[in-house]
Amino acid sequence: MREDIADLDGEIVSTRESLADDVAAVRSDLDELDEVNARIESLEDDIEVLMQFRDRLNDAFGPGE
Repeated sequence: MREDIADLDGEIVSTRESLADDVAAVRSDLDELDEVNARIESLEDDIEVLMQFRDRLNDAFGPGE
């Protein structure tokens, strides 16, 4: 009986450690996604500025071909 309890305790500890590793990996992935999303938002802002510049050029010189 004690051996069974010791085996179960070992499995619980192993599972807890494995889950902790999985959680750390997911948190790291989420941090990377946050960085990618921030970069995407920055690029979207840059595109908007370029589109406004294009519109001003079109207003000043007429639409390009």
